[in-house]
Amino acid sequence: MPMNLDSVEAVVFQAWSEGRDRLFEHEVYKLIQAAGAVRVPQTVFRKRTEAFTQADVDGMPGERVVLKVVSSELAHKSDVGGVRFVARELDAVNKVAQELAAVASQHGARLDGVVACEYLEHGEASLGNELFVGIRASREFGPIIAAGLGGTHAEYLASTMQTGK
Repeated sequence: MPMNLDSVEAVVFQAWSEGRDRLFEHEVYKLIQAAGAVRVPQTVFRKRTEAFTQADVDGMPGERVVLKVVSSELAHKSDVGGVRFVARELDAVNKVAQELAAVASQHGARLDGVVACEYLEHGEASLGNELFVGIRASREFGPIIAAGLGGTHAEYLASTMQTGK
């Protein structure tokens, strides 16, 4: 399946037009979907305190959804209580979305919105069960794609490593 370059361009242009140099999680899913690489979780993004609708909730499979605060100033949402699992019910989703909106202000961060993600069952969280993928621009090498162990376990491991050796 060929990559849908129009979709890629639209996602990148949207971020650029908002003055961002990073993509949000739901935008990365759009890029992956445009590349046809894998099936991505279903997501619905609502700007700032915009409420989710019944159609948003009904469109999610399963009995639960994952709600995440979206802020370009909060890189590690789980560290600040910005990730919540909630029953797939409109009132519950909107109540928790409002709570997550408050998380950004409690940490002095700008709120960009809240994303509802399809809940995907997965095994116990352990080192090696999550993947980190990042893209950076280097003056010396140009664009660089980095991939490796991801998740909070990898972050802990990185924080305990000795530097300069």
